[in-house]
Amino acid sequence: MSSIFFLYAELNPYNVPVFRALTKMGYCLYVIHWDHKKLTPYIPPHIDGVNFLNRSEYDSKEKILGLVEQIQPCIVCTSGWMDPVYNAVAKQIRKRTEIPVIAMIDTQWKGGKQWLNVIFSRFRHRKWFSHILVAGLRQYNYAKKLGFSNQDILNPSLSADVELFSTCSLDGKKEQYPRQFIYIGRLSEEKGLKELIEVWKELYSEIPEWKLLLVGDGPMRMEIETLIKAIPSVTLSSYQPQDRLVEMLENSGCFILPSRYEPWALVIHEAACAGLPIVCTDVCGAVDHFLINGYNGYKCPVGKEGLKTAMKKIAVLNSSELLNFSYRSRELSQRISPSIVASAILSVIK
Repeated sequence: MSSIFFLYAELNPYNVPVFRALTKMGYCLYVIHWDHKKLTPYIPPHIDGVNFLNRSEYDSKEKILGLVEQIQPCIVCTSGWMDPVYNAVAKQIRKRTEIPVIAMIDTQWKGGKQWLNVIFSRFRHRKWFSHILVAGLRQYNYAKKLGFSNQDILNPSLSADVELFSTCSLDGKKEQYPRQFIYIGRLSEEKGLKELIEVWKELYSEIPEWKLLLVGDGPMRMEIETLIKAIPSVTLSSYQPQDRLVEMLENSGCFILPSRYEPWALVIHEAACAGLPIVCTDVCGAVDHFLINGYNGYKCPVGKEGLKTAMKKIAVLNSSELLNFSYRSRELSQRISPSIVASAILSVIK
């Protein structure tokens, strides 16, 4: 059986469906992942054909290369280039073998310090990696800047658990469409939550039938608790396991993401799978793929005014119109799936 070797940073639940898709295609996986960064790291489930290995046990280039020599993978994938040991491993594999080495990225092209990567790419990134697997259009632009050719840029690199989040039923919404905006994500400055709460202060009296649910944890939690204390119809919940998030999405009427910056935002894909209309700032990479303005939701510029306008557009829709947006979101969610990501990875095999 052919093997694929993954060099990951931190694992997340959305990685698992891609691993499962690859095993169903007949591949054995070896996945080294960071296990020293979080107090409570994500512990992946047992999957037949997948061998999860801790980065702390493979703490040198030599140990990882020894494993590569042992398993003889047909493909090596790395999660970007943030780990210098992984980069050194990739460089040696490229130098000594014909094994394709894929870097998976979700970083958008923004310029600034990224120009240093462009300048040194011919000596670094293009020496380390044979291919770049990008999340979407904005990441493709970065890969092109780095000097990778069209045939060496693969797409996509990320998928929601389409099967799980598509279990959200839309049948109940035919009877009574829930009037609840839901945010799911980290409670941190770059997510634009202060702006969202300020908008809600101004808006809730105009749309009294609507509620706002914030789901997540992070450094701003205490501040958020203080900000919403005197505001009606706002609820704050801790982050939940995926099956509970599915239930929360099913009981909500519109997903909202007011981020100031967001390289990709996989949660947009999850919300689309769940069949929710979407309101999102236009800086999020995933909006290019899962949100068509006025079709299944509304894009808006970063800041209060755009956010308020988009939320009001959703709030004035009747149940039939909201349900149409829901069906359209689910339709768009099918553009990417774990099996499509798996096929993109396997496309490098000649």
